[in-house]
Amino acid sequence: MEPAPELEISPVSFAHYLRLLRGNRNFRRLWGAQIVSEIGDWFYTLAIYNLLLQLTGRAGSVALALVLQVLPQTLIGPTAGVLNDRLRRKHVMIAADLGRMLIVLCML
Repeated sequence: MEPAPELEISPVSFAHYLRLLRGNRNFRRLWGAQIVSEIGDWFYTLAIYNLLLQLTGRAGSVALALVLQVLPQTLIGPTAGVLNDRLRRKHVMIAADLGRMLIVLCML
């Protein structure tokens, strides 16, 4: 039995990445939407931690919130991966962002 051929992975240069951003409209839109989503996630996270610290005055509350934030990803991650493989990725991304938006709006 022959050994499997080695896969050669070439690093992507910064210039190549910029060319992709300039030349591919769909990728540029996805990239921009992801930036907006990530900024929103950070504002939400900082607001929740700050609120917990103001309400309780205990760093342990913030630590518990951090654990509770990571726990669902750990438990549901494998199942979500299988689901992502079977559904259209665009629809999964839109549904996830809409769901997060609704959760944040419910807290306002």
